[in-house]
Amino acid sequence: MVKRTISLTAIGLLLAVILVSIVPAQAQSGMTSSTADPWLQKPVLPYLLLTQDSRLASERQSLYLALHLSAQEEKALQEIAGQEQQAVRDLYQTSQSTLLGEANSSMDKDQVVLAHNQGVSEAMAKTDRAVRQLLGSRYSAFRAWIREWWSREQEAIYHLKRPQPVDLFVSYDKEGYHHLDVVRAQQAGIPDVIIALAQEVVEYQNRMREVARARHVKDVRAVDLPLEGYLLLSEFDAMLREYQPQQGVEPLAPDTHPCGTYSHPVPNYTPPRPHIGWYTNAHDTLLSWGFHQTAGYACGGDPFVPCERDYTQGRGYLSAYGYCSSPRFRDQGTRDQANHNIWIQYGEPKIFSYWWPYWDWGWYVGWWHRHY
Repeated sequence: MVKRTISLTAIGLLLAVILVSIVPAQAQSGMTSSTADPWLQKPVLPYLLLTQDSRLASERQSLYLALHLSAQEEKALQEIAGQEQQAVRDLYQTSQSTLLGEANSSMDKDQVVLAHNQGVSEAMAKTDRAVRQLLGSRYSAFRAWIREWWSREQEAIYHLKRPQPVDLFVSYDKEGYHHLDVVRAQQAGIPDVIIALAQEVVEYQNRMREVARARHVKDVRAVDLPLEGYLLLSEFDAMLREYQPQQGVEPLAPDTHPCGTYSHPVPNYTPPRPHIGWYTNAHDTLLSWGFHQTAGYACGGDPFVPCERDYTQGRGYLSAYGYCSSPRFRDQGTRDQANHNIWIQYGEPKIFSYWWPYWDWGWYVGWWHRHY
């Protein structure tokens, strides 16, 4: 992998706990939304002080000047950020082995998540105490500055809705993992913040693929990767949750793609699941139509034992934006216990077992399933 100027490990964004969901920090603390104030909810100090980014470097200098920090105080604040970064990294390392272990139960993993969340909260609280002690009477001004800066940062992220130019700088290896050429992207003039977000998308998608292989799954809904460890990506996701995609058809819109995008998803609704009819042998009928029994993980069973009454068929999808080739979508068929009635849900995007139509397809498909 190309050595990066902007590195997640360098900025302490390793909060992601694999396979199980994390309760948002604001829900645990009862504090105000991170949209207004991220302090004690997100690892903002490592992100602000340790990210090698020209825009954030300018913000750091603004902070130091606003608080009239001495060179010694600047160094002390950076050391506090580094300690939080290391604490979070250590938590991630100790949690990962249990969460990726196939032999570990869901209860074991839930306990690891609770411990991890508690550890992250404690690390941020320790940072807060240290900053209070360092700044003294300037602490309130620091918190106000952080809120104002975060508002500016969100505005920057808002313009990242889908950084299409990054396509040119993402490559794929023979295992299907993505790599972003940061140097070439910078040379092309792509803003650092877009590169930082793109790198988080690439790393998140590579982690999705890694977890899917470890668990022998091919359904994005079975890869439950939380976003709390990806600062820019989690903010991007929060904006997408408030974003209303186009309901009509705009074939000439600049970001349309036959497979779908955030502003022009395909399909732009939850596919219905109609009753198809009554058959003498529903199982054989579905197989004759080209379906196969869905892998067991999708119905909560052994991944190597197919689901009894759930079936899948890969397909393409034709929309007003063009044709997205097979098997990037799927139809899901189900039958009743008596093996007579059939229902089919048509046209859901999927991400594994083929090459993606564009570089952030994995993230888009995950968003589509969360949204629809």
